Amino acid sequence: MRPDEFQQTKRFNLVLFTTFMFMAGYITQRISLTVYLNQHGYNLNESYSISTSYIALFSICSFVWGLISQYLPTHEKIATLAILAVSTGLLLLTFPYKNIEMAGISFIIIGGSLYFTFMSLVVNNHFNGATERQQGNHLYQIMFNMGALIGVLAIGLLPVSRYHDVYRFGSIITVFGFYLLLKNNISIHNINSIPSSLNQKMMLIFALLSTFIFVYTLLKFGNITRFISIFGFIIGGGYILYLAFKENNKNYLTFIAMLILCGFPYWLAVSIVYSQFTIFLTQQVNSTLFGITIPPMAVLSLDAVANVIFGFGIYSIYKRRQIAPRTLLLYSLFLTALAFSFLVTPLYLTNSTQKISLIWPMFSISAYAVAEFLLISTLTAQISTLVHDKNRQGIFISMEYLGSAVCASIAYYFMRITTVNVGNEFILAQDLSLYSIMMTFTLIVGFIYFSLNKFKLLGT
Repeated sequence: MRPDEFQQTKRFNLVLFTTFMFMAGYITQRISLTVYLNQHGYNLNESYSISTSYIALFSICSFVWGLISQYLPTHEKIATLAILAVSTGLLLLTFPYKNIEMAGISFIIIGGSLYFTFMSLVVNNHFNGATERQQGNHLYQIMFNMGALIGVLAIGLLPVSRYHDVYRFGSIITVFGFYLLLKNNISIHNINSIPSSLNQKMMLIFALLSTFIFVYTLLKFGNITRFISIFGFIIGGGYILYLAFKENNKNYLTFIAMLILCGFPYWLAVSIVYSQFTIFLTQQVNSTLFGITIPPMAVLSLDAVANVIFGFGIYSIYKRRQIAPRTLLLYSLFLTALAFSFLVTPLYLTNSTQKISLIWPMFSISAYAVAEFLLISTLTAQISTLVHDKNRQGIFISMEYLGSAVCASIAYYFMRITTVNVGNEFILAQDLSLYSIMMTFTLIVGFIYFSLNKFKLLGT
C-alpha cells in the first residue's frame, strides 16, 4: 500500500490524532519538571537527579515493554491504559504533597513509556517497504510535534505558579485521545497475531503494578537508577552482539554502531535540554528581544515548530527523492553540534555579569529540533529494515530507550560537575564548560561515524 493511500485509512489517522492529543498533555509535565521541582522545595541537585532519573526510568520501562511486547494484549488496549495513566499522573501533580507528586510522576513515566514503545511498533509494522516506513515515521513525528507545540506553549506562556492549571489542561486533553480510541473502536495493528488471553491480561496487570513500585521507589534513589541503566545497556548490547556474531548478521552490528555513534549525542542533548537547559533559560537568558518581552520557557516551543515545518519539508522531498539513512544521521550529528555551538559562542563572548541574548537559545533549539526529527524518524525506521524478525524488533526498540537511560545518567554527572554548587559569578563559565564538552563530543563521534561509512564498514 502506497503512503498516500495508507494515510487515508482510519487506523493510521487514529494513531496520528491520538498521538497529537496525547503529546499535548504529556509534554506539559515533561519540559517543566526541573523548573517545577526547583520552585517547589527541591534544591538544584535534587531537581537534576529526579529529572534525569525520570528519563532513565522512562527508558528502562520502555526496555521492559519491548521485551514482553509479544506476550501482552493487543496494542489498542495498551494505548488506552497508557493514556489513562498519564492523565491520572498529571492530576496527581496538582496536589502539593511530595509523595503524591512522586506517585504522579511515576504514573506519567509508566504511561508515557507504554504509549511510545507500542506506537513505535504500530507505525513501523503498518508499512512494508523501507521508503514507506521512513515516510510513515515522518508523519508520526510531525503529529507528535504538533501536539507538543500546544503543550509547550501552555507551559511557556504561564508562570511556574500556574503550572498546576497547565497540568489539569494536560490531563483533560489526553482523555480526549482515550475517548477517540473508545469511540472508534478500531483495532490497531498488532505485531503479535495471538489473540489476547486471560494470561496476557494478568501478565499486564502484574507488570503494571510491579513497574509502579519499581519506578516510585527508584525516583528517590538516583544512584541506583543510574547503575541499573548502565548495567542494563551492557547486558542488552552484549545480547545483540552475541546474536550478531552467532548468526553472522552485519545488520545487528550496524544497529549498535548507529545507536552509540548517532543516538548517544542526541540523548545526551535531550537530557540536558529537559533538565539543565530549562534552568539556564529562566536564570541566564535576557527575556527581552527587540524591545519585546518573551517568557524564556516559550523558546522551547521552537522545538515543536521547527520539527513540524522541517518535517513537512523532508516528507515532501522524500516522496520525490530518497535520501540514504546514513546521510540523514550525519546531518543529525552536525546539527546537534551546531545547536551547542549557538550556546558556546555567546557564553564565550559574555562576561559574568550579563545575561545572553534570547536569540542564541532560539537558534540552538531550532537546530536541535531538526536534528531530533532526523535522528528519531530514521533510527526508528531502520529497526524494521535491519531486523527482519518481528519478534525481535521490540528488543531493538528497547535498546534505543536503554541508550537514552545511559545518556541521562551520564548527563546528570556532567551537570552535577559543571553547573551545581557553584557561585553566581561562575555560573556562565560552568555553562560554557558543559556546552563545550557536548559540542566537542558530538563532533568527534560524527567524524567516527563518517569514517566508518566512508570505508564501507557499516551496512547502511
